[in-house]
Amino acid sequence: MSVAGEGALATVALFTRAPVRGRVKTRLAAVIGEDAALALHRALLERAVSALRDAPDFDLVLHLDGNAATLPPWRLPVTVQSDGD
Repeated sequence: MSVAGEGALATVALFTRAPVRGRVKTRLAAVIGEDAALALHRALLERAVSALRDAPDFDLVLHLDGNAATLPPWRLPVTVQSDGD
């Protein structure tokens, strides 16, 4: 029996916001400040990408709310999310 996509890697989609001050970790920013919240978001995103991008069992695709130019040069496929639901 043949399986659709046999031999192809699965894809993991990582949904995230662009690392922009005032647009990330907004509830936390009210307590620790926007700069600290942005630094935390960047660190968590970097950690997630580092953990996932070199996995041998799947491909990683970023789905971004915001401008892709704000991301580090990770050489990953990026899909910018559209506005609305």
